[in-house]
Amino acid sequence: NVGTSNAIEMSSSPQKVEFAKFLKTNNVAMYSAYWCPHCHDQKQLFGQKAVKELIVIECAKDGKDSKFELCKTKGIEGFPSWEINGEIYSGVIELNDLAVMTGYEGDSNF
Repeated sequence: NVGTSNAIEMSSSPQKVEFAKFLKTNNVAMYSAYWCPHCHDQKQLFGQKAVKELIVIECAKDGKDSKFELCKTKGIEGFPSWEINGEIYSGVIELNDLAVMTGYEGDSNF
């Protein structure tokens, strides 16, 4: 499957799905590259259902639905990167840390 990432095997708790929906509602985006193992790790933390709720922006030029130019404009240099309130944070971020960074007040018993 050219330009697409590996399937996510982990399942999502209802808390993870709610958190992912919160991130989407608040325009928190994950910049990703399909070939990036750390991006896969980040998606695994959310699990199958929750990952479908996220705003995931593909930055690899040859990736499916690539937004390469947008990634360049945003100055994305590492994957995954998170955009939270206009700031870019690089690397895999634990869900509890992401909850704190985004001001999430829901159930964070992920």
